[in-house]
Amino acid sequence: MKESYNLLINADIDEVFAVNNKEIVPPENYSDIVVKGDNRSNSLIFKMNKILDGVDISDKKFEIFYINADGYSDIAAANAVNTSEDFILFSWLIDGNVTHSAGDVSFIIRVTGADYVWKSKPYTIKIADTLDDDINPSEYSSTWTEDIESRLVALEESNLSNDALTSRVEFLENTNANIEDRLAVLEENISDEKSLLEKIANIENSISSINERISALEKSEIYENVYYDFECNNDGAYNESYQGSTGTWKGLTINAELGKLAPNAGANCTQINAGTEIIIPVKSNCVVTVQACQGYGEGKLKLSQNETEVTAAGDTTSLNAVKGNVVLTAIEGSYIASISVTYGEA
Repeated sequence: MKESYNLLINADIDEVFAVNNKEIVPPENYSDIVVKGDNRSNSLIFKMNKILDGVDISDKKFEIFYINADGYSDIAAANAVNTSEDFILFSWLIDGNVTHSAGDVSFIIRVTGADYVWKSKPYTIKIADTLDDDINPSEYSSTWTEDIESRLVALEESNLSNDALTSRVEFLENTNANIEDRLAVLEENISDEKSLLEKIANIENSISSINERISALEKSEIYENVYYDFECNNDGAYNESYQGSTGTWKGLTINAELGKLAPNAGANCTQINAGTEIIIPVKSNCVVTVQACQGYGEGKLKLSQNETEVTAAGDTTSLNAVKGNVVLTAIEGSYIASISVTYGEA
C-alpha cells in the first residue's frame, strides 16, 4: 500500500490521520508537535476513501480551512495529493499564519468540485508556546501614538499652507491694480506716443504674466492628508465585510472576489486574506503607507503603482506615489491597522 503514495514515501503510514464518515481520527498515541512560530516545518498527513457516497473524488480539489488561536481564518491547499485504487493520501504543510499564537487551532477538510462540496467535522490541534518570543506590545502602542500625532501636525501645516496661498493671490491682485494705476499716470504725462506705446506693451505683458501666475495659483490645490482607520473597534473605523465580492468604503475600492476583508474585534484590526486588493486613489505626489498589526506585515503585503512595487519588510510599508491609483495586495493572509496618504513628501 505505501508504495502507491510515491510523493509521501517517507511518511510513516502509522502517523496518518484517518478520515472516516466525516470524522478526523488521529493516529494511535498521537501528540501535538507544532510550536508557536513554526513555519512550513511540520505536516499532517491524511488518508480517506477514494469513493464517498458513490462519488469518485480523485479529480476534486482538497483543502484545509482553519481558524488560528487569534481567530484569524484562511484556507490552505493540500500538498502531495496521491491516489491509489481505494484511497487518497495528502498532507497539510503548516505555515506561520497557523502558528502565529499559542493555543487551539481548529480545522476541517474540504473537498470541492463542480456542483460538489464535502466537509469533514472540525478537529482541533494545540500550538505549544515558545521561549524566544520578543514581541513588545507597549513599544508598538507608543509608535502608533507618535504616528497619529505626526499626522495631526501635518494636517495643521496643510491648513496654514491654504492661508498662505490666499495671501499670495491677494498680493498679486493688488500688484495688478497698482500697475493699472501707473499706466493711467503714464497716459496723462508722457507726450511721446511711440515711447508710451512701447511702455504700454511692456506693462501689458507684465500684467499678462502676473495674471497667468494668479490663475495657476488659483488652480493649484494643497491636498489634505488622508487616514483610513482599520482598527475596527474605533469610532468611524472600517466595520464592513467582503468575501467573494467587491465594494467601496470612504473612496477605497475593495476587490475581495478571491479573498476576504473583514473586521476582527478580538484583534482590533481588519483581516485581509490572500488575493484581496484595496485600490487607493491619490491626487498628487505623496507617500502611501500601510500599517499591519504587529507580526502580520513582513512578506505578506504589497503596495504597487504602475511598474513600481514594494513588498513589506516589516509591519510598516510605504510607497512613493504620483497622481492615480495605488494598489494594496495581500500576498498572504494578514491583519491591517491603517492606510495613510501623506501629500508633499514623495
